[in-house]
Amino acid sequence: HYTIALDYFLKSAILHKFKIDTTTTPKVNTDYAVKLIIVGEVYLQLGQPDKAIQYFKEALPFSGISIPVDISCYGK
Repeated sequence: HYTIALDYFLKSAILHKFKIDTTTTPKVNTDYAVKLIIVGEVYLQLGQPDKAIQYFKEALPFSGISIPVDISCYGK
């Protein structure tokens, strides 16, 4: 089931990437960060920590806008 979820989250993140390339709206950036963090979490569940770290690092520049997102995702 994780691989199916991963496929959908990756597709969603790719589609969302087009939005962040054309906007400066903080919510759009935060939503993108959350999607990348979810992808990272799925990779952790699949036993692929290197891939998870890759997505967590990619989310960092977009997650600093939302304190609740930072606390819930990185404050574990």
